[in-house]
Amino acid sequence: MATTAGQVAVTSAAGGTLIVAAPNANYGQEQGGYLLSNRDVALSNSSGAIVYLGPQGVTTSTGYPLATSTTLKIQLHIDEAIYGIVASTGSTVSFLASGS
Repeated sequence: MATTAGQVAVTSAAGGTLIVAAPNANYGQEQGGYLLSNRDVALSNSSGAIVYLGPQGVTTSTGYPLATSTTLKIQLHIDEAIYGIVASTGSTVSFLASGS
C-alpha cells in the first residue's frame, strides 16, 4: 500500500484543479482478473479562501465547501478524482492519500 502526500495550488480556472485521484483498475495475475483498489484521502485547506470540492467541472455553486483550517476525510473508489476551485483568490490544499 503506497502513501502519498502533497500540496496543490487551487485556482479559479474553469473545470477545477485536480487535487488527488484514485488508481485505475489493476490487472491481478494471481486472480486472472482485475483487482479494484480504494484510496483513503485526507484533504486540508490551510489557506484563507474556501475551496469547493467535486468532480471534474466543479464550480463554486456545485462544489462541497472546504472551509479554511478544515480537514475532510473521504474514500475514493476506482477511477474517482477530487477537483477543487476557488471563487477568486488562490488557495492551497494539502492531501495525504493511502491505498494502492
